[in-house]
Amino acid sequence: MTARGGGGFLLSAVAVHLVSRAVCLAALAAAAAVTDRDLAALVTVFDGAWYQTVATDGYPRELPLQADGTVAMNSTGFFPLYPLLARGVTAVTGLGFAAAAVLVSTVAGACAAALVALCVRHVHGPRVGLWTAALWSLQPTAFLLSLAYSEALFTALAAGTLLALLRGHWASAGLVAALATATRPTGVVLAVVAAGCAAVAVARHGQVRALLAPLLAPLGLLVHTLWLAQHTGRYDAYSVTQREGWDVHLDGGRDTASRVVAFLAQPSERPLGLALVAVLVVSLVLLVLLLRDRPPLALALYGLGMVALGVATHNAFGAYPRFLLPAFVLLVPLAARLAPRPRLATALAVLSAVVMAGAGVYVTTVSSYNP
Repeated sequence: MTARGGGGFLLSAVAVHLVSRAVCLAALAAAAAVTDRDLAALVTVFDGAWYQTVATDGYPRELPLQADGTVAMNSTGFFPLYPLLARGVTAVTGLGFAAAAVLVSTVAGACAAALVALCVRHVHGPRVGLWTAALWSLQPTAFLLSLAYSEALFTALAAGTLLALLRGHWASAGLVAALATATRPTGVVLAVVAAGCAAVAVARHGQVRALLAPLLAPLGLLVHTLWLAQHTGRYDAYSVTQREGWDVHLDGGRDTASRVVAFLAQPSERPLGLALVAVLVVSLVLLVLLLRDRPPLALALYGLGMVALGVATHNAFGAYPRFLLPAFVLLVPLAARLAPRPRLATALAVLSAVVMAGAGVYVTTVSSYNP
């Protein structure tokens, strides 16, 4: 794979992504046929089912309660932009939710691949940009980009925000980040990134216009919170659902640390736990390499924020690999070191694609745990 300029550069990034999606969907279709399951059911497993509920039924007016009076799991724990887009596609095309959601994810993923390539090219040139996009599309957890999950959409919005910040397009950065904060809770990282970049721009260059980015970025989250408050009567509808329904909240990393210790203490009994520890270690190594290469502030803050938020979230360690899927900046150091070695990079990409397809089949047909 070679990096070309202009439209060819973007076409290559998108082509790799679409091929990766075709491979993953083919593997899922084969798994559905072998296990006598409906492919639509496989692509809407776990969180996909909750997004389907939001798309078809909306959010509950009253938060459901468990026997002990705490809030039960419900669709309020999921942000609205992705299911609303899938609902719109269904309304226009007549497709069922599963097909509409996969279409949204595929288009958003293709946009994300192009924007990732552009964002990294801005700093490291086209070859590293293209390989970063390819590694993002083919990494083992990328099977989620073929399911009814919001990671593809969020990655596109995150890459768009970072690219706008790198180019000094402050209003555009804020507006795209606002869409991101209506897509996933990790959108708050982009708001922090925008604030950090704007502070530097104002302090060093007197660019008061830069404040547009952090002012606009939280609007998606703010509007959704206010709407939920009006709809349910609770301003904390999302946070209380996450905390009491899924036991997910910020704890400063205590839960992550305790799980790492437990997994390492009994490695033979928790092989999947060791895999999660390995992902954590690799992500920290890649973060160190990213920071050592002295990237622009926007990329550094985004990488730091995504890793820090993932580590600091209670009861989210099992989903840590998925949490980091949109953190494409962590792949930049790897892409930069592989780009001069195209044969090695291609071999790694092919191996990763095989693992990706196998992981997708395992998660959707065998695993009982949300990725």
